[in-house]
Amino acid sequence: MCCSPAGSSSTEVAEPVGDGDVRVAPHPDSDDWVRLELPIDGRPAEFYAARSAIDEFVDATCLLVPSGREAAELNLDGMIARLLGAGR
Repeated sequence: MCCSPAGSSSTEVAEPVGDGDVRVAPHPDSDDWVRLELPIDGRPAEFYAARSAIDEFVDATCLLVPSGREAAELNLDGMIARLLGAGR
């Protein structure tokens, strides 16, 4: 899945993508739907979503954190330190 500039067709799912817990692939029978696969209790679960809903989600996400800027926007070390410090 890739982001395009706002206002254009944002979600391009021509083949399966994802190397984490969530994988996204084109629906086998419809261009209007995408297949989402994620593990539940260690087993893969399959869900389908309207491509338009995924497009809206990706557009909103890319406005908040532009593609390629994820690491710069997310300070995991600081977040972990704050969470661990909050319990003291």
